[in-house]
Amino acid sequence: MTEKRPLPGFKDGAPPDRYCDLVLTGGVTSAIAYPGVIFGLGQVYRFNSIGGSSSGAGSAALAAAAEYRRRHGSSEGFRVMLQRTAQV
Repeated sequence: MTEKRPLPGFKDGAPPDRYCDLVLTGGVTSAIAYPGVIFGLGQVYRFNSIGGSSSGAGSAALAAAAEYRRRHGSSEGFRVMLQRTAQV
């Protein structure tokens, strides 16, 4: 049995003028890696244009929801995204 490590806290260090666009492709491996990458990038960039294809579209939707929540006052969406995808 593997021991689960606690998830890291999200530190929103992204300046209001530093943006990053995301284009996420499909593929099982990509879909597994994307939440962690989005979590890391979200700490230093704000996402502007987000899109994806196939399984990357699901990760793009999660990233868009987390960014929407950040723009409305809470960066908790990134931590919730990572938590939900870690449960699978």
